Amino acid sequence: MCCTFGDRQDVEWWRSKNLELKLAITEDGRMTDLAGKYKGLPIREARRAILEDLKKNGLLLEQKAIVHEVQTHERCGTEIEFLTRPQWMIRVLDAKEALIQQADKINWYPPFMKNRYINWVENLAWDWCISRQRFFGVPFPVWHCQDCGKFVLAEDKDLPVDPLTDPAPKSCECGSSNLKGDPDVMDTWATSSLTPAINWKWGEKDEMRELHPMSLRPQAHEIIRTWAFYTITKSYYHFQDIPWKNIAISGFVTPPRELFSLPKKLISDLNQGKVSKALLRIFEQNGYPLLEGAQIEVLEKNGRWFIFCETEEASQYFLIRKDSKKVPQVYDGEEEARKRAGGHAKFIKKRGKAKISKSKHGDKYSPIGLLEKYSADGLRLWASSAPLGSDLPLNLDDFEQNKRFLTKIWNAFRFADIHIQGEKPQKPDQLEAIDGYILLRLDETIEYATRYFEEYDYRTARLQIDQFFKSTFCDDYIEIVKDRLYNKDQYSQNALDSARFTLYQCGFHILRLYSPFIPHITEELYQILYRDREGLDSIHLASWPEKLDLVADKEEVLDSGRAFISALYYIRKIKGNRKMSLKDILPSLRISCHPEKKGLFEKYLENLKATGKVENIEFLDSEKKQEARFIVEGEAEEIFEFLY
Repeated sequence: MCCTFGDRQDVEWWRSKNLELKLAITEDGRMTDLAGKYKGLPIREARRAILEDLKKNGLLLEQKAIVHEVQTHERCGTEIEFLTRPQWMIRVLDAKEALIQQADKINWYPPFMKNRYINWVENLAWDWCISRQRFFGVPFPVWHCQDCGKFVLAEDKDLPVDPLTDPAPKSCECGSSNLKGDPDVMDTWATSSLTPAINWKWGEKDEMRELHPMSLRPQAHEIIRTWAFYTITKSYYHFQDIPWKNIAISGFVTPPRELFSLPKKLISDLNQGKVSKALLRIFEQNGYPLLEGAQIEVLEKNGRWFIFCETEEASQYFLIRKDSKKVPQVYDGEEEARKRAGGHAKFIKKRGKAKISKSKHGDKYSPIGLLEKYSADGLRLWASSAPLGSDLPLNLDDFEQNKRFLTKIWNAFRFADIHIQGEKPQKPDQLEAIDGYILLRLDETIEYATRYFEEYDYRTARLQIDQFFKSTFCDDYIEIVKDRLYNKDQYSQNALDSARFTLYQCGFHILRLYSPFIPHITEELYQILYRDREGLDSIHLASWPEKLDLVADKEEVLDSGRAFISALYYIRKIKGNRKMSLKDILPSLRISCHPEKKGLFEKYLENLKATGKVENIEFLDSEKKQEARFIVEGEAEEIFEFLY
């Protein structure tokens, strides 16, 4: 039996079997004349009325609740019914191979996302329907002849037109003037798929064809099958070319999974294997509404209760400890839940995670609210933490961390401001060893960040910049250089000039590296610290940083710098173990290394004593050339391995 039309399969059967078409539902969701006494009833009311009549007549033998998949609207969840009416279509089924070849000409970031596009194209079963029966949209510039059925198109010079209000430009070729404007509007993808051509002003007097193909399309993964596919299709049909050279695919934001408490009574029920209605209400009140008719399974494993159920958004796997008031963990992944449960539970089929939307989550996670509380820079910093192509769960703890980070960058640059005031520091005659090391690490960071940005991998680029700023610059260099800056009388003028120059260069390059992520605070710091000396009105007018290349003997400088930093970390760890303040004096440190490597440490000897607050450093000879050992009496040794 074929019931037209609850899903696409019904439509395909109707076509393949050449079945008679009977329309039982109107466009406003009510029953037609075919329904007899149920004519005019909404679909759900008609179902209930039919069931009641079956009962009255003794024809209903059994009735039970079942769970099955139904096509629904993505926003409101209303069940979908297919209706037949004429539509405007673009033929794509006979161009599948060519459209896949177009995708091969584009650089996909990340590369595996191209597979989604290919899978979509290979499995297409229908041509592209570009018409919609809506009020708002771009109208079709078409008038239909009511006598012969043919149509009249608008002239290019007259566009845009509204055929429902504007007259047709001419009579039909049959001679009839009985023309009626097309009431449909174009699907949003029919117009948004033209965005590259619109950008280079296709068909206009000042057309910029040299911009085609464009360089980049940034978009999320769920519209690969729509925006990406239809843009590639339009570009192929219109220009026999790709629309852009590169496509960078991001994910979307998913709602946070918050833990919630359970009353003792419900825990007691669970210990007895009961799942009460009160428990279901708590799940719903805490943001986990269950699907109607969804099953809940309870499994005891090693003194824990696992609850498996399906919410409206996704399959969820809840873990409850016995005799506890808390739900300590929610598992979205079947693999992890299986591992925890020992692999013995039956799992409901996993559904995709839902993205945050206005209709489902309202103002709770409104971007405006997050902007007001955490600032635009805080929001941008958080968004850049998502790997390319991956979804990003909304975690407010991340925003708090970013808030602290923005305070850290402000304080670090205010420290630098105190010591780089005046004229722009010039390169000294001789860079101090640690300054050369830090500038080399800056060069590495610029190289890595540039490489990842060129691949549109903004997250990994930011992680490289974070590593340099937080660890190398703040935790190491600023602490190391403080003794030089605060005890100027103990250092040469060249050493002081080297410190000021290094602080200035690191700071200016760090601001430029961070400016795509946090444009507001970097602009503010630039205006305060660098504008008068750099001469540009804004940091966003500055060029992307390039390597300074100020240090010769790069391998030796990097190896000795790493050895020094490792010794410093070891000293800090020992003081932490002994509950000492970092300002407390450590009586002695011994460094065991091969005589050929001793010089790498000696150039940092005074820095190590001053920064680490070590009274005496002693060297021990070792036969091993590839390692050094840091030794403090009564503590475990630390081994450092040389790179060369």
